[in-house]
Amino acid sequence: MSLQAEKLALGLILGSLHNMGWEHYELDDGEGWEFVGDKSIEQVVEDCAAVDDCSLRLLKDGRKTAVMLIVWGNSPSELIADHSCSNGFEEAVDAALREIWPEWPFVDEGHETEGYLRLQIHGRQVAAEAEDQPMPTNMSALPPTYELIVGNIGTVYLGPLETTARMEFNEYVRLSKTGYGRVAGESVTLFKDGEIIKEHAGELVD
Repeated sequence: MSLQAEKLALGLILGSLHNMGWEHYELDDGEGWEFVGDKSIEQVVEDCAAVDDCSLRLLKDGRKTAVMLIVWGNSPSELIADHSCSNGFEEAVDAALREIWPEWPFVDEGHETEGYLRLQIHGRQVAAEAEDQPMPTNMSALPPTYELIVGNIGTVYLGPLETTARMEFNEYVRLSKTGYGRVAGESVTLFKDGEIIKEHAGELVD
C-alpha cells in the first residue's frame, strides 16, 4: 500500500477532527511525548510517517484529551489502529472516516488509492473557497450537477465540480480496465444535468 496514500488519508482525518474542535497536541514516536501543538497538520503527518507507528494525543476545549494509535503499512482506511472512546472522540473519528469513505467501515479498494484521496482534498479545498462566495440571485446562475455512476457500485460522485467529476471518471475507468477488484470490467458513466457526457462501456472479466 502506498505510503503517500496513507499520508494523504491522515491529513484528511486530522483536518476533519480539527474542524470538530480536536487539535493535535502531543506525539509519541517511541521516544516519549513531544509537544506538536505549534506545528501544521502537514508537519505532524510527516513526523508520524517517520516511524512505523506512533501515538498522537489530541485536545479539545483545552481540557478533553484523546489518543490515536497510528500504524503504517496496512491501508489508508486501517491507518488508525486504535483510539480513545471517551469525550465523544469515538464518534468524532467515525465521522472523520465517513467524510472520506461514506460507507465506512466498508471501504471499496478503489477508494484507497492516492488518486481518490487527492480528489477528496481537492473537493474540500473547493468547498472551503465556495463558502466565501455570494449565493446566486437566480436559478440560472446555479452551476450544473455532475453525477458519476459506476456499474455495480452506483453513484460515486454527485455535485457541481466538473474537474472533480472528470478526474474521478478517469480513475474509475483505470480501475475498470485493470481487471481486478470490485470495479473490474464495470461500466463508468458521467452525466451533466442528466445528460451523458462521457462513458466507458466496460468489459466482461473472467
